[in-house]
Amino acid sequence: MDTPVANSHSARAYLYQFQFGAYADTLVYAWGRGVADALEAAAEWLLKESPDSFTDPEYDEAATEIGAPDDWRTVDGPWAERVRTAAEADLTYTEAGFIHSAEWYVSEVTDPTVLRRVRNAG
Repeated sequence: MDTPVANSHSARAYLYQFQFGAYADTLVYAWGRGVADALEAAAEWLLKESPDSFTDPEYDEAATEIGAPDDWRTVDGPWAERVRTAAEADLTYTEAGFIHSAEWYVSEVTDPTVLRRVRNAG
């Protein structure tokens, strides 16, 4: 099988195919009870296989763009939340790290042949 499987099949799990990267050229299957669950498994696999797929939010850049005061990091109040929201706006958070939201795609696998093949591979 050409596409790797991030985790093993579990009861009541659905199979998803994830594509990562600007050109969606990194593919992996992941089982999960839903997309969020499967995304965590796929991201854990991605961290090992392609750690450059992750990014860090640009908090300082976001602070400048939204006009936050220089002390936004040290003062309690709404600025820290505004900066965080602006910096993370186009990112998807996973336990493995942040991924650009435009650089991951998912589809549920429903083809019985593919399901069987992936289940047997894991």
